[in-house]
Amino acid sequence: MRKSAVLMTGVLLVAVAAAQDLGSRKWHAPRAGDYIGETGGALLGGALVGAGATVVLGFAGAVVASSASPYDDWAGLGGAIIGGLAGAALGYPYGCGMGTTLAGGVLDVEGNTGAAYGGAYAGLVLGALAGLVARRWEVAIPAMVVLSPAGAVLGYNRVGVPGTDAHSFLGARLAPPELAYRTRLGPCRQRYSAFDCRLVTVRF
Repeated sequence: MRKSAVLMTGVLLVAVAAAQDLGSRKWHAPRAGDYIGETGGALLGGALVGAGATVVLGFAGAVVASSASPYDDWAGLGGAIIGGLAGAALGYPYGCGMGTTLAGGVLDVEGNTGAAYGGAYAGLVLGALAGLVARRWEVAIPAMVVLSPAGAVLGYNRVGVPGTDAHSFLGARLAPPELAYRTRLGPCRQRYSAFDCRLVTVRF
């Protein structure tokens, strides 16, 4: 319990730091090295917040499941697993978005905070869809782990705020992940539906 309390205290301190007013800084458009720093912040924030959310919701799930089924010895374990998975799915992308915005603030990079969080959750969804298409968890889990911080960094820098240069170093060459639903005409003149998933687009 002591380790959990220390971890949650660190998460709260990060959240307080993210809420501070950074309006007095002199902002600039992202440079090549800024993306590396923001990616590191996204991975660190995702790990910290994801771990904290996993512990808290896992413990809560175990308590709720044990109370609902007091005579079932395995109910607490099942509740802990379900709660832990929910905590990881919610906390990891949130931490990626938070870490990206914090790193961007430290590096004096002006970006879109909302797009950072949205890109992180979009990356998680795209990773899960990749696993569903492949029907393999060993595909889904690495994809979700990688695409959440990538989506946070791309969203923070790609979707600009008023007064920023939209044609930054990577902004004009990289497109964020995209998901599209289309209906197509097959070789037998029969229409079928398809999902197009584009993880990254690079322009040279």
